[in-house]
Amino acid sequence: TDVRYKPIEHFVCGCLGGCAATVASFPFDMIRTRMIAQSDGQLAYTSLLDAASKLKAEGGFRAFYRGLLPTLTAIGPQTGFQFGFYSLFSQVLETIVTKHDENLDDKVMTIIGSLSCGGLAG
Repeated sequence: TDVRYKPIEHFVCGCLGGCAATVASFPFDMIRTRMIAQSDGQLAYTSLLDAASKLKAEGGFRAFYRGLLPTLTAIGPQTGFQFGFYSLFSQVLETIVTKHDENLDDKVMTIIGSLSCGGLAG
């Protein structure tokens, strides 16, 4: 692919990856939030399995994903921008953040370079 479009590709992949990770972890976050929100004096859930079974009884499988859409609208762009800006900073600062590796006979990013681009990307 054209080097100019690499940040855009990374933005799209970051959005998709962030959304996929959110969809996979959202049921666990829902249960965790319910466990944390219960008051100390009156426990609604005795365990994680109890919370999961009561949540399923309340609204079925969809109850585990209640509130997913607003979360995805925040997570998708956020992870996309992080990946896109990391790629952009890697290109812009290429002469500073890379060195030539004799074994690979190619440029490789240094640890400091990777940390710097990651820090700048957020």
